[in-house]
Amino acid sequence: MGRWLDKDYWRKIGLLKENFAGEKIPSAAGLLFILFSVISWSGYSLLFKTLAPQRLIFLITIIGAISLLDDMIGTKENQGFSGHFRLLLKGRLTTGALKAIVSFLAVVMIIEGRNNRTEFFLDTGLILLMTNFINLLDLRPGRALKVFILLAVLITITVPPTFFYIGPALLLALPYLPYELKQKVMLGDTGANFLGALLGYTMSRTLPAGDKLVIILVLFLLTILSERYSYSRIIEANPFLKWLDQLGR
Repeated sequence: MGRWLDKDYWRKIGLLKENFAGEKIPSAAGLLFILFSVISWSGYSLLFKTLAPQRLIFLITIIGAISLLDDMIGTKENQGFSGHFRLLLKGRLTTGALKAIVSFLAVVMIIEGRNNRTEFFLDTGLILLMTNFINLLDLRPGRALKVFILLAVLITITVPPTFFYIGPALLLALPYLPYELKQKVMLGDTGANFLGALLGYTMSRTLPAGDKLVIILVLFLLTILSERYSYSRIIEANPFLKWLDQLGR
């Protein structure tokens, strides 16, 4: 991984962050996922003379940039929608609230089904909620990546052409995962939001409306749950989930 594991390099650019154990390690390794995916999509398009997924590239560039800002200068205080927007109502704009607003605008701009209101709202909700959900999971080494790998494999098996979208991140996740499990590096909001947006966008392009609605309802309930309860405590209390969470660590 070379420079990606150089703590002095990350310290100089303000991306050496404390993990859940209080150890300072390089953050925002999600930049590697974004760069690798964009290069892969562009190379595939040139090789097979197809159009690159321009809407997806725009989406993950905007979300990646605002998430990187949050990684660099954001704090862990007032996490969650309620915390950030409660401060926003008081006239204080946090990087978390800014990230949510910019992400919403970026998603609205790339949704294709503008003439179909139902499709528009379903796709917007799916992308935003999936982005937030994967980010909520990124509180322990490898947790968000494990869920991403599982969902990405299921999506690819169900609809093989989606590998064009998910393939680069999935292929990179496998060799990268051991480094995160050993707490040498972490995704940061940049990586977690990218993986979530990628899953949400891919699902929005391939799933029927009924399936989208079910997933949105589940994600919405999980988001509400996260405002009241700790995912980590729930996982710790369940032996099977705890085993999966700690697998490889």
